[in-house]
Amino acid sequence: MYPRLNIAQPSADTATISAALAQRLLGISDGPLLKLRRSGYLPDLRITSVTTLAARPVVSVERGILPVLRMGAPREVVEETEQGVRTRRVGVGVGYSDSEFLNATEKWWTANPDEICGAGVMAVTISGFVVGLLQIRGIIATDRLEHLKNGQVTTVEKRYHFDATVVGRVVDLPSADVRVSNDDPDLSAFATQLLGNRIESARGAPLICLR
Repeated sequence: MYPRLNIAQPSADTATISAALAQRLLGISDGPLLKLRRSGYLPDLRITSVTTLAARPVVSVERGILPVLRMGAPREVVEETEQGVRTRRVGVGVGYSDSEFLNATEKWWTANPDEICGAGVMAVTISGFVVGLLQIRGIIATDRLEHLKNGQVTTVEKRYHFDATVVGRVVDLPSADVRVSNDDPDLSAFATQLLGNRIESARGAPLICLR
């Protein structure tokens, strides 16, 4: 007698796809996909998670300016400044506390400080997905980063440490689970509308202004 078989289709909740297919569905290259994976915002390549993200609305600005900070997955970088060599952690992860998230995003950025402070908010993205929103209240400090060539200073980059607070963050990107904590109902509504959606922008500096 032949063995009795049970033929079952894999659950849609657990079925996974290849990285190449995920890139095609999301419209991104391998680098942005790797950022999503390493930051924890896309912990696996379940087809339900990827297709859900692929269908997320794209945000555009009808009036005003929206500063957008484009981040990567957590890593450490070494910089030479007037005060000497320093190591700082850049990038954000889904498991960060609010203080860790703020420390990674509020400094040091090259930008037009009047535009950033005038907007009053800053969207934080990874691979085009909005994972956090900061309220910008002003500037805490200014930093100078000198670029050297053959021992000579070629350019001086002025960067800013913004005085910011976390308005809201994405807790789970595929399920659009967000956490907003702010006393201003209008700002809270703005954060809820923005978080988890996509912002398309051309390549360029980490901090840009969407108009």
